[in-house]
Parts: sequence; structure tokens; C-alpha cells
Amino acid sequence: MYKQRLIWAKGDYMVKSNSKNATEKKPKLFVAEPQIPLNLATGRSLWDHLVEPLAIKDRESRYLYANPAHIELYNLPAEFKIEGMFDNEIPLPMAEFSAKFQTHDRLVEQTMQPIPVLETHLYGREKKLQAYIFDKRPFTDSTEGCIGTIFSGKKLEICSINDHVKMKMPSSLMLTQPDQFFTHEEFEIIFFLLQLIPTTEIAKRLNLPYHNIENNARRIYRKAAASSFDDFKSFCEEKGYDCYIPAKFLHINHTIER
Repeated sequence: MYKQRLIWAKGDYMVKSNSKNATEKKPKLFVAEPQIPLNLATGRSLWDHLVEPLAIKDRESRYLYANPAHIELYNLPAEFKIEGMFDNEIPLPMAEFSAKFQTHDRLVEQTMQPIPVLETHLYGREKKLQAYIFDKRPFTDSTEGCIGTIFSGKKLEICSINDHVKMKMPSSLMLTQPDQFFTHEEFEIIFFLLQLIPTTEIAKRLNLPYHNIENNARRIYRKAAASSFDDFKSFCEEKGYDCYIPAKFLHINHTIER
């Protein structure tokens, strides 16, 4: 955690006065809690109302700020004081990746270039496995240059070539089963069917007998009232099944996208 320290009124930090006499003419002492750059203080009024998570760290990867959306994404209490903490000091499942996060931060600061990072973790109040793209950028101060990193997250969106042709808006990737129309096992097969993977290969990947996959595939088509792959694909797109990836095919991970 940051330690409070006494500083003079001048300086580039938002501070709180400890003086009881506002008309006192001698220099006043203030307590910084913690050291927050002015451009961060002025940005808070905007960032606090963003629906997307946003956070800022200093050059040691201690949190300077996290907006309410970020706190909620981390499934932390609304009143949680994250300022001054490292990732591994926060009660989070992804805390074990703190060293990797710091590596990303140092790379941003050294290159002064933005780095998109794909993060797949248990996010939100419901602790669902979700994929987010975090855009990490240098956080600069007018007098001190780069003083850390600022990063905002956005749920991973996918857009197929077919979506592009149809001018269809990208959809959010779903990592939890959309509904109960199909069984859990059927959704796993659907995931591969939509990629036009042969049933023989699906059987190998799911470690199931080939005839089981064939029977399930026919039953899936009947339930969807589909007589062709195009019919089945349209049905899945309408229901949003084409955006679903069963959790067993994903791992908690983080990747720098180039």
C-alpha cells in the first residue's frame, strides 16, 4: 500500500488539507492519499461513469485508480479501496498472474506503444469465464512523462465474414450455455458442426464413438428443424448459438495480441 507522506502545497498532486485555519498565511502541510496526478483527478469525473472497465497503474504496477465498472468486473465490493495495491494483493482468481501483468505494463512503458491483451478469466458478480480485450497504453503526465499504464477492457466480440457481408453488428462471445434447448453434450457437438468439422474428427476430439456423434448430429438437426447445413447455421445464428464456445474448450489465460 502507499504510505501517506507530508508534502508542501505546491506540486502535481491532488491533496487534502489538514489545516483547521483556512486563512492561515504560512505555508500549509498537506497529506497525499495516495499520490494522484492532476490529469487523473480531472479524468475521474468521466471515467467513473464509463460502462466499460478502466484502470490505471503506476510504474511499479500499483493501482492508482479503477472505475466502478472495473471494480464490478473484478467482483469486488463497491467500496473496495484498490489504490496502492498490486494485483497479487487483491483477492482475485487471476492474482496468480500478477507477474505476467507487470511484464505487460513494463513493455508498454518501455516501448510507449499500446498493447492489446486478451484475458480469459472468471469475471463479474456471477464469476463466469469470460474473454476481454484490454487495451494497455502509456499513462503520461505533462511534467513527468510516462508515469504508468492505463487500460480499458471490452468483452471480446466476434464477426464472421458472413456477418460482414450482411452488415451485421459483431456479437459478444458467450462462454456460458445460452439456454437449455440443447443438452450440454449437444452444444459441444454444435460448436464443431458450425465449423464444418467432419463427424469423424469430432469423435476424436470429444473422445466418443463415431456412431454416437452421427446419432447426436441427426438429433440436433431434427430439433432445429433443419434439412441442410445452411438451415442449421441460420437457426444457430438466430438463437446466438454461433457465438457460444463451451468452457471446456477454453483455459484461463492471457495473451498479448500482435
